[in-house]
Amino acid sequence: MDLGLKEKAILVTGASRGIGKAIAALFAAEGSTVVLTARNQQDLDQAAQEIQLRSGRALAITADVTNASQVQRLVQQTIAHVPRRPYRRKRRWESVRIEWSVSRLRA
Repeated sequence: MDLGLKEKAILVTGASRGIGKAIAALFAAEGSTVVLTARNQQDLDQAAQEIQLRSGRALAITADVTNASQVQRLVQQTIAHVPRRPYRRKRRWESVRIEWSVSRLRA
C-alpha cells in the first residue's frame, strides 16, 4: 500500500507499545522516518530497534506529552535529528496546518 508518506517525518505518541507501536511500524514500512515518543525509555528503545531491524528509520525520544516543556524539547530534538527536505507547497492547507501547530506550541 502506498500512502504517499515516503521520506516524510512522522511523530507518533504512545509508540512504545500497543496501537502506537503498530502505527509507527506501519509508517516506517511506508518509507517514513518515524519519531517515536512515550514515557518509558526502555520500551521505546525496543520499539525503535524493532523498526530499525526491518530497515526502517526510527528515532526514540522520551517525553510526557501532558508536560508542555517536554513537548517543546521533543519538537526541538525532532527538528535537530530528522533530515529536512526542501519544502514544496502542494496544498494550501499544509502551510496553514503547520502555522497552527507552531502557534499552539507557543501558547
